[in-house]
Amino acid sequence: YLIMKVQVGICDDNKKDIEWMEREAQLCFAEAKVDFELTKFQGGNMLMHEIDSVLNYDVLLLDIDMPGVDGMEVAERIMQMPHRVNIIFVTNRDDMVFEAIHYHPFRFIRKEKLHDELSEAITSALDKIYRETLIYCFGTGAFTIKIPICDILYLESQKHYISVHTVQGEVKTFRGKISEYTDILSDVGFVRV
Repeated sequence: YLIMKVQVGICDDNKKDIEWMEREAQLCFAEAKVDFELTKFQGGNMLMHEIDSVLNYDVLLLDIDMPGVDGMEVAERIMQMPHRVNIIFVTNRDDMVFEAIHYHPFRFIRKEKLHDELSEAITSALDKIYRETLIYCFGTGAFTIKIPICDILYLESQKHYISVHTVQGEVKTFRGKISEYTDILSDVGFVRV
């Protein structure tokens, strides 16, 4: 079966803006019928204390203009490390968009247009996340192997066993029939030959 749970972070120095972004994000994920976990950070300083966990987030709604550590400093730190975070800058500062582009954000949203623009940004991010990080669980019962779809090169069936070959050169073998996986994996681009 396919699994997808999205990790989301919200960072802003204004508590009311955090609550507002949280409500809007919850609506977007509910509409998309996607399971998510949301973490809030009041300011860049707080986020930087948790930067290692933030690097594993799928989406980060990040204010640019904050006292102390601002959004661009956070984005710069994220760029220096291996990450998969899709940064969506959310700000009132339209004048900072060109400077913010240097940090390769996924989107740039104006706070006054949050309701209108966040839904498209999250939908696009989910499409990207789905393609990049979807995980497939092979096996049944107590024996389950979880492999990101993007890591699977191909499946091979021999006798009553299936071997999953990954881009890292690993081979995971378990008992099963390839026909059990054909339909589901065809939905994400695999073809049975």
